[in-house]
Amino acid sequence: ACDLGATFAHGSVAGIEREGRLRVRCTLRGDDTPIQARIAVIATGVDVALTRRFGWATPDTASAVSVRCYVRSDHNIPHMMAFHRRDLLPGYGWIFPLGDGEYNTGCILFHRGRGSRRPNVKEAFSGFIHGCPQAASLLQKGELTSPIRGGRLRCGFDGVRPFVDGNV
Repeated sequence: ACDLGATFAHGSVAGIEREGRLRVRCTLRGDDTPIQARIAVIATGVDVALTRRFGWATPDTASAVSVRCYVRSDHNIPHMMAFHRRDLLPGYGWIFPLGDGEYNTGCILFHRGRGSRRPNVKEAFSGFIHGCPQAASLLQKGELTSPIRGGRLRCGFDGVRPFVDGNV
């Protein structure tokens, strides 16, 4: 996309505004040079702070929670693996090989709906890494190289407005 004229930028959005009907102007915190485009895509995931700041609020609801860690291991798993276990439903576990004997290992649990009991993600993760033979072997022959971390995720388009302001 960049080879065809797209601008790639990474940073915290300080401002975004329309310039006429066909242009969008975006500024990043700590950078005085504006980025101009025909279209701006707001892709914040579950973090709705930006959309709230500009009055484009969307529901602050997560549809899932996940937990993961990085593992360095002598156990060789050459391909990504997804595990659909009864104790993780509705959700799944994963092992993603990153190369050089390092793996991203974790699980995701989707919320079942309003009023449902929230899943215990720590219990689910522990059950996955000890109850799944591949994950257990990965850990037996290796060690954690990162803390176990979790986060809320919004998956799907519930409550999302497809166009905030014309070409934004």
